Amino acid sequence: WTLETSIWAGRAAWADSKTFWDTDEVMERRFANDWQILLAYGVRKLVLRFDDGESGSSGDDSADEVEDVRQVLWENDRTVQRIFTLYASACGVIQWITLNAWSEFMDDFRLVSKGSKAMKRSDCDRTFLAVNARGAFVRQRQDKSVAWAATGHDNNKRALNQVEFMLALIHLACNRYIESGELHDVSQALRKLLVRDISPRLTKLFGTLPKRDFRDRFCY
Repeated sequence: WTLETSIWAGRAAWADSKTFWDTDEVMERRFANDWQILLAYGVRKLVLRFDDGESGSSGDDSADEVEDVRQVLWENDRTVQRIFTLYASACGVIQWITLNAWSEFMDDFRLVSKGSKAMKRSDCDRTFLAVNARGAFVRQRQDKSVAWAATGHDNNKRALNQVEFMLALIHLACNRYIESGELHDVSQALRKLLVRDISPRLTKLFGTLPKRDFRDRFCY
């Protein structure tokens, strides 16, 4: 038996990496594309709306804060992608997370807080609905040549796609840490949400098994 003659042989031909595994270069290209879509969704305006005003006192500082958010997302990209894949798979697809799956995610990671200012169940549901509605709104006004038209980021009015899930996480970070007054920068709030709240819980619930390890152990 060899990988080259197995049922997986065709992957090296059709995969973006042109190999049996996803390379760092491919992951970087995919993230860069996702970030461009997030910009079209208005992530810059969202970041500056929640910024404390100190880092946004000038155009350069405002751009720096937006870049800081991009960097936090990139540093935690594998965590975000793994969560999305897990909960999308539970929906029977890999492209979408439904409201039920979103609620399950919120419960599994203990993000809902009944006594909080902006993290009650109703707040979290509104985040889901607002982000999905934003996606539909933007998509109706964008030319079909933009990034997502070539990458399958189609809109589903009843679910979040991968980029919308990323945007929803930024909203959650703002609601959890900035609305409460605990933090004042979106990048700091997002890092705390992903690194302190989500990542350890992900390991506890689902263990550690990067995609390449899964392929090596169970497929290849």
